[in-house]
Amino acid sequence: MALQADYVTRIRAAGLTGGLVRDIAARLIGAPFVTARTVSADTGRTYQAASNAIGKLVELAILRERTGRQYARVFEAAEVMAVLQRVT
Repeated sequence: MALQADYVTRIRAAGLTGGLVRDIAARLIGAPFVTARTVSADTGRTYQAASNAIGKLVELAILRERTGRQYARVFEAAEVMAVLQRVT
C-alpha cells in the first residue's frame, strides 16, 4: 500500500490530473505488466490515449519499457515486481 501511495504522490507532484494515468497506476499492484492495447481494451479509452498515459508513467519512473521494440511494447511496474519478489 505504501507503493500505491507513492505513485499517487508522484502523479500529483507532476500535476497530472487525468483519470487514465491514475487508473493505470491503481491497477499496477494487481497487474504489473501493461500494453497500450490492454489499457485501451480495459478502460474503453483510445489506443492513443492509453499510449500517452503510459508515456507519462514512464516519465515518472512508475513504468519502464521491457521489450526494446517500437511496436507491441510491454511496460513493467518494476517496483511492484520487486515487492512481489520479496513477498514470495
